[in-house]
Amino acid sequence: MTDEEWIKLYNYLSDYAYVYLFSTDSIVKVLSSELFSFLIARFDGRAKALLGQTSKATEFLKQRKYSYLSGRGTEIPMIFQSFKLSEGDRILPKFATSFVFEFWQFANTTSAATFDPSNYYLRIFLDDQPLKMPQAECDKNFRCSWSSVRAFMEPRIYSAEELDQICFSHMDYSDGQDRKQWLVAFLIAFPMVAVTVFLSRCVFCKGRPGYQQEERYRYEQVPNNEDIEG
Repeated sequence: MTDEEWIKLYNYLSDYAYVYLFSTDSIVKVLSSELFSFLIARFDGRAKALLGQTSKATEFLKQRKYSYLSGRGTEIPMIFQSFKLSEGDRILPKFATSFVFEFWQFANTTSAATFDPSNYYLRIFLDDQPLKMPQAECDKNFRCSWSSVRAFMEPRIYSAEELDQICFSHMDYSDGQDRKQWLVAFLIAFPMVAVTVFLSRCVFCKGRPGYQQEERYRYEQVPNNEDIEG
């Protein structure tokens, strides 16, 4: 391939990954909702744990310094789009491509006794390249204030009920009772289908020419106990 053809292929794959798959913001919001919820809970929890503000559910965050999430290559463009990062920073995901989110506290706030999101900042890296988040307040050192990042993420987090409504409304069984009816129908239908398939196979085999001869041949080939012992 020529250099021009490689460029065209790269642009096509990039458009497919970033535009075609995740062109609709509503889709991106649904897909990134759990990630945003996780990041806020983990970083807020870590900061509060170090300040002694813990519960049984967050006690482990005192020692937790690193969390790792893995996924498929298509999730890299999804995360990129969910943070609305600059188009010029796009890359095609390669093997082991990764996003890294570093959570830091500003040096001049270490004596604070209570949790304040403005005392912290987030740094985002894509394959070790620092990125600025256009929707947040970031300085020249790529330090994005945690309070502004949270302000962007929080409205884009769906509750379980909202996700349930979004996912099932077009199927007309978002109501729990309707879903139970679908489940009962499935549990009734599946065994019937399985039995029907089994009986059909048996009838087909029994009616197939040569089946009886094949079965008799198999029976005659089975050694008796004396042959086995000998």
